[in-house]
Amino acid sequence: MGWIDAAKFRSREMKLPSLKYTLNSRENFTDDALPQLDDFAIYVTPINIQLGMVHEEDLISMLDYLERVSSGRISAEKCHIRQVAESGAFLPTEANLQASCSLSWFNFDKLLVEDSSEFAMVP
Repeated sequence: MGWIDAAKFRSREMKLPSLKYTLNSRENFTDDALPQLDDFAIYVTPINIQLGMVHEEDLISMLDYLERVSSGRISAEKCHIRQVAESGAFLPTEANLQASCSLSWFNFDKLLVEDSSEFAMVP
C-alpha cells in the first residue's frame, strides 16, 4: 500500500475530522555517519501532514499505522498540536485538536551494477 492510500484509509477508519498532506520531491539521502552502501541508494521524501483530531492519541495511532504499512521508514521530525475549540469543550465527532507534522519518509532501492562507471535501478 502506498503512503497516500494508507493515510486516506487510516483517516477514514479512525473517522478523523480532517487530513491534509503535502509530499515533496524525493531526494538522495546521504549521511557521513552511515556506512557506504555500494548496492543500495537511500532516498528521503519530506512530508507535511495536518490532522484534525478528536483526541491526541489519534496522532500516535496514525503515525504508527503509516510506519507499519508503508514501504520504507517514517521519521517524525517535528509535530505541533493545538487546541481548536476556544471553550475547551470535548466534541466527540469534530476536531478538538489540530496536529501539524513534518515527516521524513526514507526508501531504499537496490542498485544493479551494469559496469564500473554506471548504476541502474532495479525495478
